[in-house]
This record gives sequence, structure tokens and C-alpha cells, in this order.
Amino acid sequence: MHTKTTTESEDNQNGETIFMDKDIPSIQKSSIELGQIKEGRTEVKGPTGIVEVAKKKNVVEKLIYVISVATVFFLAHAVITIQWVLPYYYAVSAPILILIRIILYWKLKWQLFMLDFCYLGNTLCYVYMWAAPANDSFFLLVFSIANGPLVFGALMFRNALVFHSLDKMTSVYIHLLPAYLTFGIRWFPGSCSVYWYQPFISVFQAPSFIWLLVVPLGIVLGHSALYIIVVILIIKPKKEFLDSYRYLTGKESSLVFKIINICGPNSIPIVLS
Repeated sequence: MHTKTTTESEDNQNGETIFMDKDIPSIQKSSIELGQIKEGRTEVKGPTGIVEVAKKKNVVEKLIYVISVATVFFLAHAVITIQWVLPYYYAVSAPILILIRIILYWKLKWQLFMLDFCYLGNTLCYVYMWAAPANDSFFLLVFSIANGPLVFGALMFRNALVFHSLDKMTSVYIHLLPAYLTFGIRWFPGSCSVYWYQPFISVFQAPSFIWLLVVPLGIVLGHSALYIIVVILIIKPKKEFLDSYRYLTGKESSLVFKIINICGPNSIPIVLS
């Protein structure tokens, strides 16, 4: 039961109750999520409003769940039997999901995540598909990045198949789908090229130390140096902005924090990058 203080509450015509700030210690969290801050007052929706919000959220989560599960089955089937779908699926879905993520993250003040290496890796993969699908050296570069740093990023950020979460499923997609695509091109080049505007490379050169290790490593190190300079040294984001550095070091008890803190706190930005 809620205990009123000396400040009285007001009832509106819709049966909703508007409490003064001092009256809501026990429902502060729900009021922030469901209410509106106007003129120094916190408006808390009544039971009907809460139910309506919950129903809308539930419907959206169910829709995301169905799409996510269907996508997992579809991609598993595509990698095995209809590889020609992979480049088309990636070409259409990647820009849409990344655009949605930019909009959502901007509202949450998480836009600095968009400077992470995984988005650069996806950009290189996208450029390869459209600009140079028959270039063997470019493919080796993209293959190395897609099956190296991007997959490792899924482990670092603890990606999980939470089917009703658009954010978590998008993270899984961004880190793993380039690996699916390059796998299909590497082992089924003919099938992937059937309906694409230009055939992908079908005869692969011997593994190149330069294009499989040196060039990808140089890109990773170059991005890391640029990230440190731009984000940590120049932008210096305020506390309300979240980035990879703050996300991965937020819990000192986590395994990730203990690993990257081996050389001391001053080395954390370099290790993370």
C-alpha cells in the first residue's frame, strides 16, 4: 500500500492519478518509464495505461521473436542448400538493421558504439560484394576480418540469441553474418554467383600471409589508434554517453574486465581497442 505524505495527490477525469514527486518513492522506476515529466510533476499512468503499454511491448517482442527464429532457420538452410540467397540477404538486411541501430542508439546516447571495428568490418564486406567480388586479395582480407575480429567481438560483448530482443539479435547479426557470407563464397562460389550481378571469385590463390594477416592486422591497429585519438582523447564523452570502453569496464567483477586489466588501468583503452 502506498502511504501518502502531507502533499496531496490529484485525480484526473480518466481515473489516472498524478502524484507529486515526494509521493512516489515506491513507484519511481515505473513512473520514469511510463510517465511524463511536466512542470516539476511526475505523471504516473493508471492501471489501464500500464496494461496498454505492456500489451504493445508484448506484441512487438512477439513479432521480433518470430522474425528472429525464422531468420535463424532460414540462414541455416541457405548456407547448406541455397547459397545464392546469402549475398542478396546481406545486401538488403545490413543497411536496414544498421540504420535502425543508429536511430535507436542515438536516442539512448549510445551512438559512440557505431565507431566500433565491427561496423568497419561490415562496411568492408559490403564494399567487397558490390565493388570487387572477383578480387581474390580483397576477398582474403574480408574473409580474415569476418572470421577473426568480428567473431571475437561476439565473445567480447557476450552476444546471445535472445530472440525477442531486437538489439541483441542485431548484435549477433553484425558479428556473425559476414562469417556466414564469406564461408558461402569460399566453399560454394558457383552457387553464390548464380544470380549475383558479377561472379564471385571461383579460383582461390594459395593462402597469402600478407592479405590474411598483415593487412587485416594493420587495419585493426589503425582503427584502434584512430578510435583512441578521436573518442578517448578528443571527444571525451560525458558520463551519460556509453561506449565500448565504458561498457566492457563497467563491472570490475567480470571476466572481461579482469583480462583487460592485467597490465593496469592505464592500459585498458589500448587493450580494448
